[in-house]
Amino acid sequence: MRSQIDCPHCGTVMAYNPQGTIFSDTFDSRAVVADVDGVIGGEFQRSPCCGRFVFYIVDDKNRRYLAWPCQTAIQPMSDAIPPSYAGDFQEAAAVLSISPKASAALSRRCLQHVLIGEFGVRERDTLAAQIRAVTTRTPALFHPRLCEKLDHVRIVGNFAAHPKKDTNTGEIIDIEPDEADYLLQVLAEVFHYHFIEGRQHAERMAAINRKDLAAN
Repeated sequence: MRSQIDCPHCGTVMAYNPQGTIFSDTFDSRAVVADVDGVIGGEFQRSPCCGRFVFYIVDDKNRRYLAWPCQTAIQPMSDAIPPSYAGDFQEAAAVLSISPKASAALSRRCLQHVLIGEFGVRERDTLAAQIRAVTTRTPALFHPRLCEKLDHVRIVGNFAAHPKKDTNTGEIIDIEPDEADYLLQVLAEVFHYHFIEGRQHAERMAAINRKDLAAN
């Protein structure tokens, strides 16, 4: 599990620091029930952002599923983000706690649409090739930290073992632990960097150019 997550109540970034299990104060006995499918346990913590509790169901493969609140908080989208991208993102966020697989498929498809529509990558290429095309372009399209996160999409998703994620991005298939949450985080950063910061930069440059023309 990543060390930071978005609070599912208020959407604020917080440290993931479980305070115990649902029925125990320690992690020595996480089992709640066990059957032929394995052992199911639970973790909880109080959000340091809003003070409300967050509960996760945990299986014996250390995969976590949000149990409470029932749905992740969906933050309002800036009007700088095109509605088609914003709609896909919000749909992926809305189903995250219900079906991480569906959420990841929506996020992969949304990311691919953004790379094609905004950065002119070739539509017929795989998602991994499209990511490489934007992260290795000169001059750089993104901050190096965001390039690294984009590149990690294929690593976190283990594209080598799941090639359909790369070639058929919208298909609902098995995912890696935390993959769906990670995809949403990366998408949000791409949106902010390209649409919000990009528009702010363009507006500042336009104002500077107007002042320069007025002075001359």
